[in-house]
Amino acid sequence: METNARIRVVLLSTESHERSVAHLVRSLLDEGRRVLYVTANRPYRTLAAALRQAGLDPDALRFVDVVSSLNGSIPAERPENVRFVRSPTMLEMIAMRAEQDVQGPGPCTHVLVDSLNALAIYNGPRPVQEFAHFLVNRMRGRQTGLDLLVSDSEEGRSLGDLVSGFVDERMHLNGVAP
Repeated sequence: METNARIRVVLLSTESHERSVAHLVRSLLDEGRRVLYVTANRPYRTLAAALRQAGLDPDALRFVDVVSSLNGSIPAERPENVRFVRSPTMLEMIAMRAEQDVQGPGPCTHVLVDSLNALAIYNGPRPVQEFAHFLVNRMRGRQTGLDLLVSDSEEGRSLGDLVSGFVDERMHLNGVAP
Protein backbone atom coordinates (compact mmCIF):
# COMPACT_ATOMS: atom_id res chain seq x y z
CA MET A 1 0.00 0.00 0.00
CA GLU A 2 1.26 3.44 -0.84
CA THR A 3 2.14 5.68 2.09
CA ASN A 4 -0.27 8.34 0.90
CA ALA A 5 -3.21 5.93 1.12
CA ARG A 6 -2.68 4.65 4.64
CA ILE A 7 -5.74 3.50 6.55
CA ARG A 8 -5.41 3.93 10.32
CA VAL A 9 -7.33 3.74 13.53
CA VAL A 10 -6.02 6.56 15.72
CA LEU A 11 -6.42 6.47 19.49
CA LEU A 12 -6.52 9.94 21.03
CA SER A 13 -6.06 10.81 24.67
CA THR A 14 -9.28 12.29 26.03
CA GLU A 15 -7.27 14.98 27.84
CA SER A 16 -5.55 16.21 24.69
CA HIS A 17 -8.10 15.45 21.96
CA GLU A 18 -8.12 18.96 20.43
CA ARG A 19 -4.34 19.29 20.49
CA SER A 20 -3.85 15.82 19.00
CA VAL A 21 -6.39 16.47 16.24
CA ALA A 22 -4.73 19.81 15.42
CA HIS A 23 -1.33 18.11 15.15
CA LEU A 24 -2.77 15.36 12.98
CA VAL A 25 -4.51 17.82 10.64
CA ARG A 26 -1.38 20.00 10.45
CA SER A 27 0.79 17.01 9.55
CA LEU A 28 -1.65 15.93 6.81
CA LEU A 29 -1.73 19.45 5.35
CA ASP A 30 2.08 19.67 5.55
CA GLU A 31 2.24 16.47 3.49
CA GLY A 32 0.18 18.22 0.81
CA ARG A 33 -3.02 16.29 1.52
CA ARG A 34 -6.45 17.69 0.81
CA VAL A 35 -8.32 16.76 3.96
CA LEU A 36 -11.99 15.93 4.42
CA TYR A 37 -12.91 16.15 8.10
CA VAL A 38 -16.05 14.22 9.05
CA THR A 39 -17.16 15.62 12.40
CA ALA A 40 -19.54 13.66 14.55
CA ASN A 41 -17.85 14.93 17.70
CA ARG A 42 -18.65 18.65 17.62
CA PRO A 43 -20.47 21.11 15.35
CA TYR A 44 -18.59 22.78 12.52
CA ARG A 45 -18.60 26.24 14.16
CA THR A 46 -17.02 24.92 17.36
CA LEU A 47 -14.52 22.81 15.44
CA ALA A 48 -13.58 25.67 13.10
CA ALA A 49 -12.94 27.95 16.11
CA ALA A 50 -10.73 25.29 17.75
CA LEU A 51 -8.76 24.82 14.52
CA ARG A 52 -8.27 28.58 14.18
CA GLN A 53 -7.07 28.76 17.77
CA ALA A 54 -4.53 26.03 16.93
CA GLY A 55 -3.26 28.13 14.01
CA LEU A 56 -5.01 26.19 11.25
CA ASP A 57 -7.25 27.66 8.56
CA PRO A 58 -10.56 25.74 8.44
CA ASP A 59 -11.06 27.03 4.89
CA ALA A 60 -8.14 24.81 3.85
CA LEU A 61 -10.25 21.72 4.71
CA ARG A 62 -13.56 20.28 3.64
CA PHE A 63 -16.06 19.13 6.24
CA VAL A 64 -18.99 16.80 6.59
CA ASP A 65 -20.82 17.90 9.74
CA VAL A 66 -23.27 15.36 11.14
CA VAL A 67 -24.04 17.00 14.50
CA SER A 68 -24.93 20.67 13.88
CA SER A 69 -28.49 19.70 13.03
CA LEU A 70 -28.92 18.18 16.49
CA ASN A 71 -28.57 21.52 18.23
CA GLY A 72 -29.91 23.71 15.43
CA SER A 73 -26.55 25.34 14.69
CA ILE A 74 -26.47 24.87 10.91
CA PRO A 75 -25.70 28.38 9.67
CA ALA A 76 -28.26 30.07 7.44
CA GLU A 77 -25.42 30.92 5.07
CA ARG A 78 -23.55 27.67 4.65
CA PRO A 79 -19.80 27.72 4.04
CA GLU A 80 -18.84 26.32 0.64
CA ASN A 81 -16.44 23.81 2.18
CA VAL A 82 -19.03 22.24 4.53
CA ARG A 83 -21.74 19.67 3.86
CA PHE A 84 -24.30 19.05 6.55
CA VAL A 85 -25.96 15.70 7.20
CA ARG A 86 -29.21 15.81 9.17
CA SER A 87 -28.32 13.11 11.68
CA PRO A 88 -25.36 11.03 12.86
CA THR A 89 -27.63 8.00 12.41
CA MET A 90 -27.49 8.46 8.63
CA LEU A 91 -24.31 6.41 8.19
CA GLU A 92 -24.93 5.68 4.50
CA MET A 93 -25.39 9.40 3.79
CA ILE A 94 -22.19 10.20 5.69
CA ALA A 95 -20.28 7.65 3.63
CA MET A 96 -21.85 8.98 0.41
CA ARG A 97 -20.84 12.56 1.25
CA ALA A 98 -17.29 11.44 2.00
CA GLU A 99 -17.11 9.54 -1.26
CA GLN A 100 -18.40 12.55 -3.20
CA ASP A 101 -15.59 14.71 -1.80
CA VAL A 102 -13.03 12.06 -2.67
CA GLN A 103 -14.29 11.78 -6.25
CA GLY A 104 -15.24 15.38 -6.95
CA PRO A 105 -13.30 18.28 -8.40
CA GLY A 106 -10.16 18.98 -6.41
CA PRO A 107 -10.64 15.64 -4.69
CA CYS A 108 -9.71 15.09 -1.07
CA THR A 109 -6.78 12.73 -0.61
CA HIS A 110 -7.32 11.99 3.07
CA VAL A 111 -10.46 11.51 5.16
CA LEU A 112 -10.50 11.97 8.92
CA VAL A 113 -13.52 10.66 10.89
CA ASP A 114 -13.88 12.26 14.33
CA SER A 115 -14.98 10.07 16.00
CA LEU A 116 -16.19 6.50 15.96
CA ASN A 117 -17.07 6.95 19.66
CA ALA A 118 -19.53 9.73 18.82
CA LEU A 119 -21.07 7.73 15.98
CA ALA A 120 -21.43 4.71 18.30
CA ILE A 121 -23.47 6.80 20.77
CA TYR A 122 -26.14 7.25 18.10
CA ASN A 123 -25.83 3.94 16.23
CA GLY A 124 -24.21 1.35 18.49
CA PRO A 125 -20.85 -0.36 17.97
CA ARG A 126 -21.83 -2.93 15.30
CA PRO A 127 -23.38 -0.48 12.81
CA VAL A 128 -20.33 1.78 13.30
CA GLN A 129 -18.08 -1.21 12.61
CA GLU A 130 -20.01 -1.86 9.39
CA PHE A 131 -19.80 1.83 8.45
CA ALA A 132 -16.04 1.86 9.09
CA HIS A 133 -15.53 -1.33 7.10
CA PHE A 134 -17.49 0.08 4.16
CA LEU A 135 -15.60 3.39 4.31
CA VAL A 136 -12.22 1.62 4.56
CA ASN A 137 -12.97 -0.43 1.47
CA ARG A 138 -14.21 2.57 -0.52
CA MET A 139 -11.20 4.72 0.41
CA ARG A 140 -8.75 1.90 -0.17
CA GLY A 141 -10.25 1.37 -3.63
CA ARG A 142 -9.71 5.06 -4.38
CA GLN A 143 -6.20 5.08 -2.88
CA THR A 144 -7.34 7.68 -0.36
CA GLY A 145 -5.97 7.83 3.16
CA LEU A 146 -8.34 7.42 6.09
CA ASP A 147 -8.00 8.05 9.82
CA LEU A 148 -10.71 6.66 12.08
CA LEU A 149 -10.42 8.47 15.41
CA VAL A 150 -11.35 6.84 18.70
CA SER A 151 -10.79 8.00 22.24
CA ASP A 152 -8.24 6.20 24.38
CA SER A 153 -10.92 4.94 26.75
CA GLU A 154 -12.40 1.51 27.34
CA GLU A 155 -15.15 2.18 24.80
CA GLY A 156 -12.75 3.70 22.28
CA ARG A 157 -10.29 0.84 22.53
CA SER A 158 -13.18 -1.61 22.00
CA LEU A 159 -14.23 0.27 18.87
CA GLY A 160 -10.59 0.32 17.75
CA ASP A 161 -10.46 -3.44 18.23
CA LEU A 162 -13.61 -3.85 16.11
CA VAL A 163 -12.02 -2.06 13.14
CA SER A 164 -8.34 -2.92 13.59
CA GLY A 165 -8.68 -6.07 11.49
CA PHE A 166 -9.20 -4.08 8.31
CA VAL A 167 -6.89 -1.10 8.78
CA ASP A 168 -3.20 -0.86 7.95
CA GLU A 169 -2.03 0.67 11.17
CA ARG A 170 -3.11 1.43 14.71
CA MET A 171 -1.53 4.49 16.25
CA HIS A 172 -1.81 6.40 19.51
CA LEU A 173 -1.56 10.19 19.77
CA ASN A 174 -1.16 11.76 23.16
CA GLY A 175 -1.16 15.45 22.31
CA VAL A 176 1.93 15.24 20.10
CA ALA A 177 2.41 15.23 16.36
CA PRO A 178 2.40 11.81 14.69
